[in-house]
Amino acid sequence: MYDRVLVPLDGSTLSERALAPALALVTKPSGEVMLLRALLAEAMLVRGIEGVDPYVESWAVERRDADRKESAEYLAALQNANRRDDLALHTRVVEGDVSEAILLAAQAADLIVMSTHGYSGLTRWVLGSVTERVLSAAPCPVLVVRQSQPMHKVLIALDGSDLSETAIAPGIEAAVRLGCKASLLRVVDEITGFERAQLGLGDTDIANRLQEGLMKEAQTYLGSLVLPALQESHREVVVGSAAHTILDYAQAHEIDLIVMATHGRTGLSKWVYGSVTEKVLRGAHCNMLVVRPAAHRLR
Repeated sequence: MYDRVLVPLDGSTLSERALAPALALVTKPSGEVMLLRALLAEAMLVRGIEGVDPYVESWAVERRDADRKESAEYLAALQNANRRDDLALHTRVVEGDVSEAILLAAQAADLIVMSTHGYSGLTRWVLGSVTERVLSAAPCPVLVVRQSQPMHKVLIALDGSDLSETAIAPGIEAAVRLGCKASLLRVVDEITGFERAQLGLGDTDIANRLQEGLMKEAQTYLGSLVLPALQESHREVVVGSAAHTILDYAQAHEIDLIVMATHGRTGLSKWVYGSVTEKVLRGAHCNMLVVRPAAHRLR
């Protein structure tokens, strides 16, 4: 599945955290990893602008050439340091808008692996960051790397919909290649007091039986899922608010990788502020593999 893996880098140590999981996940021995460095060169900023001082334009061109040379050398050093006999490791330097360059290169990729904070250098998820723009339009799954330590536990979060199940295959593939234990979590929404009133469930026993019925339905659903590639897995149903429950579960069970589809219940094809996946992305301290159902491809 992960025959071609794209790793965007910006020259920072933070962005290089994506290298280890990318090399671990790529198909061997036929897989390819592309190390990409995208530059927004000064020459592009002044090109075509009337009245620009020739000296400024000349300086911008010289700066662009120097940046390209430095970036090529940087990628070559990483290529040599991580060279393997069982995979092909390529490098590429491009100019242009960083997120657009990554998305263009991703058209030929099965997986993007990138650090959350390599480009911004910030210590929390930031709206408008390169990573978020890539997540919103990536044609393949995106692994958002927040931690540098090896991964041992994978959590695949589901809501019972067909679209959320598109996270299963990439998640299982990741667990198998990383040698991780995998857990499938189905979060059942709790019937609130307001919902009880709306449904006319004044009787607590009736509401409780309805909640139990939803739990049993979710347990049956999880039990029906066939995971042929994975020998060891854990399946659990929990009642609560989806995003908070997933985050609490991940922290309590020391999960290293959360796998989710972006819009399980809604099926929307664009990034929506306030979605469960977006909330988990903001709150999770571990790595996340995000799958956009409309763009998911199995090879």
